[in-house]
Amino acid sequence: TVCMKSNAGSDKSAKTMEKIEKKMKSIPKELGVPSVLQNDFIYLQRAKADSDMNREDGTDIDLCIGGMRDMLSHVNIISGEPFSESGITEDGRIEVILSQECMTGKGLLVGEELTFSSLKLPDGSPVRIVIKGVFKADGDSEYWQMPPSEYREVCFTSMDSFRELFTGENAGRYTLY
Repeated sequence: TVCMKSNAGSDKSAKTMEKIEKKMKSIPKELGVPSVLQNDFIYLQRAKADSDMNREDGTDIDLCIGGMRDMLSHVNIISGEPFSESGITEDGRIEVILSQECMTGKGLLVGEELTFSSLKLPDGSPVRIVIKGVFKADGDSEYWQMPPSEYREVCFTSMDSFRELFTGENAGRYTLY
């Protein structure tokens, strides 16, 4: 198992991410071993989110938004439903799923909508998410880069949606890991 971790600071995120991805693809050949599984996990720097439910419990909600390749094949949805293929609702919210640890640790609910005022989409609007479901990892230790319990501050969307919104030409707006 080879795991590369990098901070692609916002000023050079796009180029750094391209270099990391290129290097990851070359490692099996360089080591003379077959590539059994390549799993990408990319996430934004943690940011404060506000619930649209007008909570009065004083809960601080700090979360990362992330994407992991082929994630839905490696989780069991235990409440709610998975994010859709597009990962975006008709009103522009990003559909996410959370680990059971994240859901209970942050006191969040399926269906809850959150707004990240400090994270802006390319059109200038704040990043908004809706929690579609809660998952437990399927136990495939080859897939998970960390124990699934370590993802207690990450809300996951589809990798395609994540890449479209936060990488490529948009990468310079965000700090990516």
